[in-house]
Amino acid sequence: MSSQQFSIDNEDDESSGGLINNDNPTEEVNMEEQSDTAHLLPSPITGSVPDDDEDDEEEETLEDYAGVVVTILQPVAITMLLVVWIVRTINLPIRGTISASMVYEEQPDDSTGTKFLGSIANALIFLAIIIATTVLFVILYKYRCLKIIYGWLMMSTCMLLGMFGGYMFYLFLYSTNMPLDIISFSFLLWNFSIVGIMAIFWHAPAKINQAYLVIISALMAIYFTRLPEWTTWAILAIVAIYDLFAVLCPRGPLKVLVETAQERKEPIPALLYNASVF
Repeated sequence: MSSQQFSIDNEDDESSGGLINNDNPTEEVNMEEQSDTAHLLPSPITGSVPDDDEDDEEEETLEDYAGVVVTILQPVAITMLLVVWIVRTINLPIRGTISASMVYEEQPDDSTGTKFLGSIANALIFLAIIIATTVLFVILYKYRCLKIIYGWLMMSTCMLLGMFGGYMFYLFLYSTNMPLDIISFSFLLWNFSIVGIMAIFWHAPAKINQAYLVIISALMAIYFTRLPEWTTWAILAIVAIYDLFAVLCPRGPLKVLVETAQERKEPIPALLYNASVF
C-alpha cells in the first residue's frame, strides 16, 4: 500500500506541476519582458550601451552650442549695423581731428614706412593708457575699493552717454535738418544719460540694460572710426596681442582680476553684457 500511495502521489505532483506550468501566463510574460529589455542591457563582453542616448546627448549639446553662438552674435551684429548706419547718416568730422594725444598725425602724402612707424607709435601710446588703466583697476579691486571703482565706471558711462552721445545726437539733428530747441535737447539728453546709469548699475528690464550696453559699444566703435586708418589697424593689432598676454599670462592683469573674483566668489564690477535673456 505504501508503494502504491507513493507512486500515486508522484503522479499527482507531476500532473499538477504540468497543469501549473501550462496554465500560468505570468512566466511567459516575464520571459517576453526579459527578451524585450535584454537589448537595452550592457553587453557582458564589451559593457557597451546602445548609442541612441549618446546621439541624443550629442544633438542637444550641438544645439546648446549653436544657441550660445547665436546669442553672442546678436548684439555684435546689432552693434555693427548701428555703427554703419550712424557713420553713413551723420557727417562725422574728418579723421585725425581727435588725434591731439597722438604723436603722429597721418597725412595722405606720407610714405608707407612713415605711416607704419607713426601708427605703431600711436598704438603704443594707446596701449600704455590701457595698461595703466587696467593695473589701476586691478589694484582698486584687490584692496576692495569698490566705491571708487563704481564711481569711476558711472562717471565714464555718464560722460560717454551724455557728452559723446549728445554730440552724436546733435550731428544727427544737423544732418537730417530736424529742428529742436535747446531746452528739449537738454531734457532728452539728461533723461537718456540718467536712465542709462540706472539701467546699467542699478535695476532695469533686461532688454533696456542690453540696449544701453549695445549703444555704449556703438559709441566706442564710432570713436575708432574717426581715428586715422593706419593708427586704427595698429591699435587693433597691438590690443589683440596685449589681450592674449593679459588673459593667458600667469601674472596678467586680467587673469589676476578673474582669479581674485573667483576666490572671493564675487562678480567683477564692470560693464558686462548678459546674453542669456536676449
